[in-house]
Amino acid sequence: MERKNIEIDNLIVDTAQSRKGEWAGDEQDQRLVNSLERDGLMQSLLVRPVENTGYGENVEEEYAIVAGSRRYHAAMEAGFETIHCKVIDADDFEAAKKSLKENEERKGLSDQEVARSLKMQFEMLKPNGKVECPDCGDSFEDLNRHSNQANCETVTKPEGNESGSGSLTFLTESAVYGYLATEHFGDDGKTQVKKVKQLISIAELPEEIQAMWKPPEERTEEEEETLKKFDIERDLTAERGGDVSRLGNEVLSLHRTVDENTDSDAINTTNAVLETMGRLDFDQNPTDMEQDIQTFRSEISEIGDIESAEEQEREFRTRLENHQQQIREMNEELEDETAVGQVNLTFKDQRYKRYHARAKQQMGVSSNTEVVREAYRDYLEEQADKNGW
Repeated sequence: MERKNIEIDNLIVDTAQSRKGEWAGDEQDQRLVNSLERDGLMQSLLVRPVENTGYGENVEEEYAIVAGSRRYHAAMEAGFETIHCKVIDADDFEAAKKSLKENEERKGLSDQEVARSLKMQFEMLKPNGKVECPDCGDSFEDLNRHSNQANCETVTKPEGNESGSGSLTFLTESAVYGYLATEHFGDDGKTQVKKVKQLISIAELPEEIQAMWKPPEERTEEEEETLKKFDIERDLTAERGGDVSRLGNEVLSLHRTVDENTDSDAINTTNAVLETMGRLDFDQNPTDMEQDIQTFRSEISEIGDIESAEEQEREFRTRLENHQQQIREMNEELEDETAVGQVNLTFKDQRYKRYHARAKQQMGVSSNTEVVREAYRDYLEEQADKNGW
């Protein structure tokens, strides 16, 4: 590793850089500018020769910033002419890995940025073509099947020196997921591997939907306008800071359900997901919204049986409107307190208020007292049978 001062004009943000957002110049960014003006640069930028990057010979700059793009922008705004850098010799994978790790240790990346970096690393490492394993067989299917059933050293561990992607050889995609889980989340257990897969799935979504995995203040004006067009509240976000939230999982599942069960000529998947999010958001807690999306998702999974594209579109619209109206009516019926004799039942969780409204609807009763009396009578019958009363 070489350490040197490099002219600001001789630097460009690396193609493998995990932080993709533009310099916002907001209050947090301005504090960094003020800090550089007052104290100077406390942490060097991490750079590599531009010839090793995807830019090739298409740029005049000599070095690409692997980690430190915020410090770079702040230094320019603070009037720096040169900036201290650590120069490393790294291929694209190693640069992407170092960028994600160092940026996560500083100003936290959004879930979208983490997702994009992991997807980029996965694409660099995933196996291509036919591979052979003396223990598992020589087909890709055999290898994947065996790697899920046993601890096959040939499958689960990369060959060669782990200092760069050029010397890493993975035989299955499962092994790549495990490697990335260990590198970035500490181990290759099921929970961490699942997180890697979920984050990569986020990076594969259309960018308009990906915006939901960014903090509202980090969205671009175009992203804000798109979400606003579909009546999605600005503070509605699937972002959770490194973990995929349950709401985020439901959005991923909703996109997959619409994509797999509708005709693309009839329903635009991106618009359908965004419209659903806007229609079902009644300023409720995330758990209630997760359940609403899950219920609606099960309803639209049946649309794929309809052959006519026009009928599919009409059925989707009808079901979404009916589901929205049902939620609206339930919310209007909800009461904070349910009185039964001298006992007051207070539902602090919106979930139970909604369960109560649905129970009343299912039982066909009109008063809160009746629904609780019916439920308690069923409970007494159950206890009588159980205890031989």
